[in-house]
Amino acid sequence: MPTKPVNVKPVMVYLTHEQHASLLKLKEKLGTPVSEQIRRAIDRYLKQMESRK
Repeated sequence: MPTKPVNVKPVMVYLTHEQHASLLKLKEKLGTPVSEQIRRAIDRYLKQMESRK
């Protein structure tokens, strides 16, 4: 079982069934936990938003 990342904050997020299913498929394909996929997507989004300033 993967270890919990250091310095994290639990947050509840509601996903559509389609979003969740897609993340689960990626989990199986890439071996990356759904939570890690979400954190990476948020990092990309924040970086993109920061570059627009």
